[in-house]
Amino acid sequence: MDDKILIAIISASSALVGSFIPTIFTYFKTKDQFQFELKKDLLANQKSVYDGILIALQNMINNQGNEEFEALQKASIKLAIYGDNNSAKAMNEYYNEVTKSGRNARIPLTKEEHKEYQEKIINGIRQNLGLNKLDSFEIVGFRPDKN
Repeated sequence: MDDKILIAIISASSALVGSFIPTIFTYFKTKDQFQFELKKDLLANQKSVYDGILIALQNMINNQGNEEFEALQKASIKLAIYGDNNSAKAMNEYYNEVTKSGRNARIPLTKEEHKEYQEKIINGIRQNLGLNKLDSFEIVGFRPDKN
């Protein structure tokens, strides 16, 4: 083979490889950035959902009205979609037990049972956020006199 053709082939190959390598690095960098942005958005959504479920639960415990119960239902659905498995499962179990007692399908939950479910929910949330578990947690109802 002619040396000039061989040099031309090697030069062309070098140029092709030289342009291909940055393209590969750009692809992986863009992919990593996209994954990072997805995780960042999910964490922001989760924080909002976690706040929402705990506030809805507190409002339900304080007021026990239809509006508060509906808000708790909506917050539970958001938790099931965006939350972690542990807290979503704990909230679903708690919700089912509360509604059973409301339909007289079971005796009302004891104070200890409420506390146990609430601890499972908060600790599922904290674990997902990378925080330590709480040894004890309870949402306490507050109904001041309306005089």
